[in-house]
Amino acid sequence: RHLGAILADGRQIRSRAFHAAAQLLRRIQLRDRTPTLLLLDDLHWADDPSLDFFAELAVTNADLPMLLLGLTRPTLFERRANLFDGRRVALAPLGEGSSRKLAEQLLRKLGEIPAALRDLVTGRAEGNPFYMEELVMMLVDEGAIDASAEPWTIDAGRLRASAVPLTLTGVLQARLDSLRAAEKRALQQASVIGFVFWDQALAAIDARAP
Repeated sequence: RHLGAILADGRQIRSRAFHAAAQLLRRIQLRDRTPTLLLLDDLHWADDPSLDFFAELAVTNADLPMLLLGLTRPTLFERRANLFDGRRVALAPLGEGSSRKLAEQLLRKLGEIPAALRDLVTGRAEGNPFYMEELVMMLVDEGAIDASAEPWTIDAGRLRASAVPLTLTGVLQARLDSLRAAEKRALQQASVIGFVFWDQALAAIDARAP
């Protein structure tokens, strides 16, 4: 009944929705009397109306003890150059020391980590921790690292034969390519459903997929 008179006016509906959502967060904060943290991940995938709301929320509820924390790739600012302008923290790549520490953490189940393997994991990453994590998992997928029991062991022959992709996309593609045919088909079908999917939806596409 609150929208009956404006159903033909999309701009007014959106404005009403923005106001209601901002008021909801305001009431939660006043009820709990504690600061509110709104954590938004992967903002580079957000649609433009959502970004409009976040920008308006930062102004509308500026008087509240609320932290709006968004994580994004720099590509977002190619679309919205002024979004959260002046309140950005750019994350630099890991330095050499931090990269070595991360590699040692990722490979800790090996016990003694060969210098050549540590250099392989850190050398191509250029400080990108996600690349390092996925590269280690790729080596496990390919059998270069045997993670079936602890401590992990290394198959030196397979490690030498492993073709290490130069990019993160290449590493992810290599991991996908290593899947069995049925697993790859199920993953492709899941991607049609979306970023979040569930077994019943997969079954509706293909009874074998779950």
